[in-house]
Order: sequence, then C-alpha cells, then structure tokens
Amino acid sequence: MGRDSGQPKGKALLDALMAEEGVTPLRARRSAERRRSAQPPPTAPRPGKPTRAASPPVVSPPKLSHSATTGEELIASRAHAAALEERVEALTAQLADTAIRLAASGAKLTASDAARDELDAERRSLHRRLSGELSQPVTGTSLAALLRGRGLREGEVEEALLGLLAERGAALAEILTIAAVPPVQRLLAEAIVLRCAAGDCAAPAGVVSLIVAPERCEVCGGSDVGRAFATFADACHAGGLSRVVLVGGSPSYRKQLQALYEPPRHDFSLELISGTSRKSERRVRGAARNADLVIIWASTLLDHATSNAYEAAGARTLTVPHRGIARMLRFVAESLKG
Repeated sequence: MGRDSGQPKGKALLDALMAEEGVTPLRARRSAERRRSAQPPPTAPRPGKPTRAASPPVVSPPKLSHSATTGEELIASRAHAAALEERVEALTAQLADTAIRLAASGAKLTASDAARDELDAERRSLHRRLSGELSQPVTGTSLAALLRGRGLREGEVEEALLGLLAERGAALAEILTIAAVPPVQRLLAEAIVLRCAAGDCAAPAGVVSLIVAPERCEVCGGSDVGRAFATFADACHAGGLSRVVLVGGSPSYRKQLQALYEPPRHDFSLELISGTSRKSERRVRGAARNADLVIIWASTLLDHATSNAYEAAGARTLTVPHRGIARMLRFVAESLKG
C-alpha cells in the first residue's frame, strides 16, 4: 500500500524536474513518433488550385543519455556544481588575501632596505670621520704648561709640583696620561733606582733612590755586588777575554760598574755603551770586530736598533735577561764557565 502511494509522487516529482530542465520524457517522444508515422505522406497539389503552406517540421529534442534522465544524478550534478562554485569563491578570496599580504611584505622589505642603506651611509660617514681623527697627530700639553696657565712662574712650578706630589701624588699619578711614552720611560729608568740599605748599593747624585727589600734591589739583588763583579772578572780571565763591551743599562748602573772596574787589577778592557745612543754603522762594526764578547743587557734601557746593530756585525754576543747588576754579572760568569 505504501509503495503504491509513493510511486505517483516520485513520478510527478521526476516529471516536474524534467520539465524544468527542458527534457522530454521518453514515453512522450515515442507517442509523437507514432503519430508522425501514422500520418499519410503529403500529396502534390492539383494544378489550378492554390497550395497550402506546409506545416513546419517537428524538431525532436536531442537524445539524452540514460543517466541524465534520472532525477538522482541530476540533483547530484547540481549539488556538485554548487560546491565547485563555493570552492572557486573560497580560492578567489584566499588569492586576494595572499596578494594583500604580499603587498604588505613588499612594503616592509622596501622599508628595511631603506633603513639598511641609511645605516650603511652613517657607518661610512663615521668611518671617514674616525679615520680623519686618527690620522691627526696626537698632541698634548705638558704639566709645566698647565701649571704656568694656573698663574705660576718658573720658580714656583717645581715647588707646586713637589707639593702636589706630597699631598695629591696618588691622584695625580692616576689622572695623568702620557702621550710620548718612550721618553718618559727612559727618564724613569735613569732617574729612579730601587736599592737596598746596604752601603755598596748607594745611588749616585741626581737620582731618586727608593729603599726596598734586598730581593727587590736593582743593584745587588740581595747579594754582594763586589763579590758578583769579582766572579765576573775571574770568568773573563779564565775565558781569555781581553776586551768586553756591555750595551745597555741606565746611567746609574753604568756608574756602579765603572766604580767596580779597576784596570790595574783586572786584566781585560770593559767598555760601557748606552743602549739608547745611536752610533754609526762603521763604529758599531769596529767595536764588534775588536770585542771578544758583546753583552746585550736586554732588561734595561735598550733600543732594539742598537742591539740589532751589534748582533748583525757578527760579534760574539750574549743576551742577559736580568735587570739587577749582580744577577747580570753572575749570569755572564755562569755562561762563560758553561
């Protein structure tokens, strides 16, 4: 009963869909074909009588496949087409959003390139300015000039400096910056001596003498300088040295050695040469050629150009790494004995 009642409704629905799409049912096509085949063929009109206009031929609708005649497949096709349209709309919206984001990224990239170019230009400008500043000679003002600018006269400059050193010496030493380092180093090496309280280690006049522990003494190093010089002299005698040249050492050190050297007592010649004085190449070659030993006192005031000149002259050289007089003398003696 339910099957029979539902059949007319489905047929009516199918007919309505086919009519909406312009599809002629198969049974209607067949009925039309049967009617056309039952009609007699048209006869030629008799002469003298007017002819009637022929009726237009009936155009048959295009044949459809059997699958297009079913309502389920038609509904599915329309649903699929609608889904495709929605998909196309979604892809179109996505492409528009991607284009917007690409345009924003391009704008950011352009801004980044502009900022990078600006930073590069600033860096080049700073580099040129720094190079120009570094190429300028470094100039400074002496402490004496600053004191005179304070209103002091010549006799008052030394007095004020001594007072500053006594009252504010530590602060002054911290804030002073030395531009010409080598000359100041040379002055400090020549004008300051660290010595112990032994009588043999007395400093000459014009030199600032600081009393330190014997092991820090730059003269004897905590030992007897006289005994060290005697050991040195004995080693020179045993080695058959007749002429020894010592290059380097501060003026006070050379004075100490000159006081210890006694020509009648010692049977070798000792020549003391400043390590900062420049001599001609001919004089250097002559001194090196006549010397049995050239001692390079490396830890004292010594210009490398001076020491290199004596080493290049082909003389027998000995480099001493110690600063104190006694340690230097004992190092040379041990090297000669070895």
